Amino acid sequence: MRSLVRQIAGIALLVAMLVLVTGAALVVTVSALPPRDGAPVVVIASPWSTGAGGMVDAAGGRRLTPWPPRRLAALAVFDGHLPADSLRRLGAWALVDGGQLARFCGVS
Repeated sequence: MRSLVRQIAGIALLVAMLVLVTGAALVVTVSALPPRDGAPVVVIASPWSTGAGGMVDAAGGRRLTPWPPRRLAALAVFDGHLPADSLRRLGAWALVDGGQLARFCGVS
């Protein structure tokens, strides 16, 4: 019985480590894609915020995704300069270059 518990604990630890390493790799990859002015940008919001779409609306952008405004992410475009400071004050966790992210995912 004890060996079964140890095996289960070992598997759980292995799964937790894989999730942690994969999550860290994703964060590093996404943070290496800073947004550019005039290009599509992915706004990632905190779960307790008004939502990424609401942030885009409040900052004067145009949402390109058909999702409701209270989602955790939105693809948007801003005319002229990207209001990164304004979006971060509204609660955005990250701003990612949408075009680069699409290429990273294999979309052309």
